[in-house]
Amino acid sequence: MNRYLDFIESQHKLIVFFALIVTACFGFGLSSITVTNDFRVYFSGDNPQLKAFNDMKDRFGTDDGLFIYIEPNNQQVFTASTLRLVEDLTREAWTIPHSIRVSSIQNHRYIYATDDHVFSGPLYEMEGLPNETQLIDIKNKATQDPSLRNSLVNADGRATGIHVGLAFPIGDIESGVEAVLFTRELLNKYRQEYPDVTLKLAGNTYGNVVFGEVVNTEVTKLTLGTFLVVIVLLIVLLRSVVWMMLTLLLIIFSVVSAIGLHGWMGGMWTPVSAFVPNVVMTIAIADTVHILYSYFVQLRQGQEKSQAIREALKINVNPVFVTSLTTIIGMLCLNFSDSPPYQDLGTMIAFGALVAWGLSMTLLPACLFWLPAKRIPASTGITARMEQLSEFVVQQRVLLAIVVGAVGLVLALGSTRNFVDDRPYEYFDQTTEVRQTYDAIDENLTGIQSISYLMDSGKEGGLTDPIYLQELDAFVGWLESQEGVIHVASLSTTIKRLNQVMNGDDRAFYRIPDDANLAAQYLLVYEMTLPTGLGLDNVMSLDRSATQVAITLGKIDSSVMIDLDQRAQRWLKENTTRILPTEATGLSMVFAHITQRNMESLLKGTVLALVLISLVLIFSLRSLKYGLISLIPNLLPAAVGYGIWGYLVGQVDLALAVVICMSLGIVVDDTVHFLSKYIRGVRELNYSTEDGVRYSFQTIGGALLITTIVLVLGFSVLGVSSLTPISRTGTLLALIIAVALILDFLLLPPLLMAIDRDKNKSDQNDRYLEDGDSDLNSSLHQEQRQSKSIA
Repeated sequence: MNRYLDFIESQHKLIVFFALIVTACFGFGLSSITVTNDFRVYFSGDNPQLKAFNDMKDRFGTDDGLFIYIEPNNQQVFTASTLRLVEDLTREAWTIPHSIRVSSIQNHRYIYATDDHVFSGPLYEMEGLPNETQLIDIKNKATQDPSLRNSLVNADGRATGIHVGLAFPIGDIESGVEAVLFTRELLNKYRQEYPDVTLKLAGNTYGNVVFGEVVNTEVTKLTLGTFLVVIVLLIVLLRSVVWMMLTLLLIIFSVVSAIGLHGWMGGMWTPVSAFVPNVVMTIAIADTVHILYSYFVQLRQGQEKSQAIREALKINVNPVFVTSLTTIIGMLCLNFSDSPPYQDLGTMIAFGALVAWGLSMTLLPACLFWLPAKRIPASTGITARMEQLSEFVVQQRVLLAIVVGAVGLVLALGSTRNFVDDRPYEYFDQTTEVRQTYDAIDENLTGIQSISYLMDSGKEGGLTDPIYLQELDAFVGWLESQEGVIHVASLSTTIKRLNQVMNGDDRAFYRIPDDANLAAQYLLVYEMTLPTGLGLDNVMSLDRSATQVAITLGKIDSSVMIDLDQRAQRWLKENTTRILPTEATGLSMVFAHITQRNMESLLKGTVLALVLISLVLIFSLRSLKYGLISLIPNLLPAAVGYGIWGYLVGQVDLALAVVICMSLGIVVDDTVHFLSKYIRGVRELNYSTEDGVRYSFQTIGGALLITTIVLVLGFSVLGVSSLTPISRTGTLLALIIAVALILDFLLLPPLLMAIDRDKNKSDQNDRYLEDGDSDLNSSLHQEQRQSKSIA
């Protein structure tokens, strides 16, 4: 270590220059990072739900699209003015880039028959201002049509919508952005013409695009906000602009290197990646502040600059290495995630932690050797507070162990109240326009989630088989009776309507025809009346072997959706003979399953990380006893954090599922630093257990307090994000880190004094024997005690 420090001191300028060059090389990788908002990046190639989704898309066309929500201020859609708006928007929607299908109440194919001929035409056309009778007739036709009601118009006619189907290559985000930008301009034009009508944009494609826009804005805002908070706190707590700048330098180098390497490896920047700068920043702060604080203590005790730097590095080299290693292990457990962006997140943060450790061992001491020593005051408020706290903990150790332990266990029990669920409709908070749009659609028109079933007959032309159609219709009826289901679109509805109009529009014939040839003829004749772009290719396969059932759902949790799918599959198995086994698909269903799969895989990763971290601690502390006792303050913070979350919220989503891995690597830092100082005191300095606790508080307590304040407030900045996955993750991380410090200060020391009570007895016996010796021995004993006193 001395030879290493000699090299650092003699070559400090070269080391600083080399660090700049290496960081610049990593930084060039930033230009190679591709930004994507495509939802498919969240799933591995072998994800079964994604495979089912792609299969559905191959057979029935794209799921990409936009939805224009239309709500008159008087909540009356069926007026001449609003109907004209719908007609004009329907016509212009065909000009949206990449549009292949436009569906609205205006161009909805109204079926009617004359003699033996079937006709279909738009529900209405505004050739002149309709009279009141015509408006009532249009309203009745629209609101009573099962394919429109609660889909493109609500039952009482207060809101309507236009769906625009889009087609572009998988992952082509630019095409989606182009369509969204065009539609925004289109709606702005109509808002000026119709100021009394609310026009909002929604849909899968819009959701992807706006999510990316919000993430980019939030990342910039939150990163700058976190940097500002860190800068202010470091200046206040370290009382030095120079030390703040030095800490900030290591932060920037670590973040740039982590993200830059990801770019060199051809990685993509996803919304999940937004956590990387903040987490790497906190890790770099922890490494830097511990060394700076030790350097601060050495200078305050009168050490020369060179000797103070050397002593600070010697004291911290092992704990900083161990904390960095445990952090890397904890972050790498994210690679157990079933979602590639979270795997990338863990890898980037782990590499950032590695870089932060390397810089704290090279660039930091090199800069300290280069910079002049700062004049240090004889005492600080933090130091005095740590001395007072250590005395309180030593004197009240039994009471603290009981009270803190009991409160911790009670709070930890709250973790059992959590349930794993996802609510994509709550990804944006209520202050955002997109959330307000989805809420309005859900309240006034239709559901905002959807799933689909592939109804495969297993043979070409099989979908006109009367038994198949009857089973399909029965399944649709069962679905419509389920809680949370808003609308069901099915080919059986069209065939029943065709059968009715071909029999004098007699309501008694609104049923599946008994003859397969008759059903096939109905479909053939009907298809011949449909214009280009409004055919049945989105509900029937080309070989007429299968059809699609599309289900619109309200605001239901992912677990409820999965339960609905499981019950639907049981119903199909028990009640159908012509429909092959199937499972639900669609964006909502794909994301519902990824949350469950992610939690299961991350729990496995967390268990492995915990085992590895425990082995590292046992080996580094050279004690099975201390290694095992460290598990309590390492595991309890996450349990307490999730417990408090369970009492207050109770729902754990995809984003919160990764917090357990992220927090595990971070909270270990406090425990390792406290234990390392305690062990140094009792082993190397031969302190009693009580004095070992005092030594830990006075040498490292201030650094732990500073880093925790910075980390908690830094992560709390994320809590103000308008994206709930980011805000919830930041809030829970801040909570767990705060709890970790409380447990390390109030629970760990009493536990150490309890397991090391034999050493206390030995020290007391030694003092008793020494007190009975001669005056000379008493004088020697006093000198020994003074040499062991805490600065």
